[in-house]
Amino acid sequence: TTGTALNVANTTIGADGLTFQSISAGTAASGPANGIVLNNTGSAGGLTVTGDGATARNGSGGTIQHTSGDAISLTSADKVSLSRMNINSSAANGIRGQNVNGFVLDWSTLSNNGNTNAGDGEGALLFGSTTGSGNGLVGSAPGGSNPTRISNTDISSSGGHNIAIFNNAGTLAELDVSKTTLT
Repeated sequence: TTGTALNVANTTIGADGLTFQSISAGTAASGPANGIVLNNTGSAGGLTVTGDGATARNGSGGTIQHTSGDAISLTSADKVSLSRMNINSSAANGIRGQNVNGFVLDWSTLSNNGNTNAGDGEGALLFGSTTGSGNGLVGSAPGGSNPTRISNTDISSSGGHNIAIFNNAGTLAELDVSKTTLT
């Protein structure tokens, strides 16, 4: 599809959260402005993309590709967990977050995202801003209520950066990065 696959704005996600096996947007030739947008979704629940549960980067959680903006845009969103996704060839960031509380990325591939190094730069993952206020990414240690973790993931060929996190307030208790390749 060349439209935004999921857009939840100014709507509280309940404690049970939103769970999808797969979310895809974009084609080999073109895509939407964004594939997934979460904006002001409250703190009770979040978004979970599971894929098929395999211990592999197999893309079963979906593919977001060829977006003209950020492939996944998270603003004031909590408890986001993305597994087995391919996020490729966005003109801006693969995943862009502002005021995100809890973020897990597992068994995923992010490649060829971003095309500039100017300003905050563009690339695979950008949370926060060098010029803004507030937080990019906060959360608890793994096992807590809002864990922050990147694991079993390949991140490559980013325009400006692979991972950038800027916090002006708040606490990122621990960002656990394991079995992840950054090239």
